[in-house]
Amino acid sequence: PAWIEQALGSIGRIHVDYGVEDHMYPWVGECLIAALSETLGDEWTPAHTEAWAEVYGTLTDFALKGAHAG
Repeated sequence: PAWIEQALGSIGRIHVDYGVEDHMYPWVGECLIAALSETLGDEWTPAHTEAWAEVYGTLTDFALKGAHAG
């Protein structure tokens, strides 16, 4: 929905002020997925990795769009 794109765009603009750079977003995604995988252990599947990577990629796109709009 449009509201999440707007909210994440705002977050992206705020992250610029924190010194976050574009190339850092994939690192966070990798760490997030690794933490989820480690926490869920045997319950984590390749399908989970694929789904979370897709969702994180979309969230990142919205955040970066906002970061570059400001």
